[in-house]
Amino acid sequence: MGGDSMGALAAVIFGAMILILLAGFGIGFFLGRFIAGRLGWRDCKRALAALGTGAAGLCIGALIVIATFFESTWSPPPMIRFDVPPGFAPHWVILLEDHNAPTAVAWQGVELPFSGKSAVIRVPRSGVVRVRDLSEIAGRGDIRAQWSDGARNRGLASGPAPRGSGATLFSAFERNGPNAPGNEDPPFIDEAALAAYIAARERAP
Repeated sequence: MGGDSMGALAAVIFGAMILILLAGFGIGFFLGRFIAGRLGWRDCKRALAALGTGAAGLCIGALIVIATFFESTWSPPPMIRFDVPPGFAPHWVILLEDHNAPTAVAWQGVELPFSGKSAVIRVPRSGVVRVRDLSEIAGRGDIRAQWSDGARNRGLASGPAPRGSGATLFSAFERNGPNAPGNEDPPFIDEAALAAYIAARERAP
């Protein structure tokens, strides 16, 4: 049943995309014929004008399809590259928003169609980084991340930082691949345990 439902949904989405493309071409085509007629153009010239505006309408329809059904392509989420030292072991990188931190995240790029922001963050061996501001990614579940050693992100966690940590927010990123022995997952659901976990990680050499 689940597979049939997914197949039906995919068919509906595909049909909607085709209709949007056809509508874009049709509106552009007839608009071109109308304008060409008002200008007194006839035969070949009128047909070329209609085809040209039809092609423009098709392109606009394609942009609507991408913006509607491929949102991550139209508006890519922020990308973070974690620059880690050789032999980096922690399974999670934890970013803490600490307004007194000396480090600020230097975002590059702008949020435009087909273009998003990116940043490089240097991570110590502890895997915990304090930065002054996390507003660009706070509360977002679509952040992309990769590590300088080739690892990629497979999980996210975020929320208010635990009391006593000196921070306001946290965003945590899980590396793909098996967890190394001795690198247990952070206790995100236990505030006191998470505060102790972060403190121990920051004290680690």
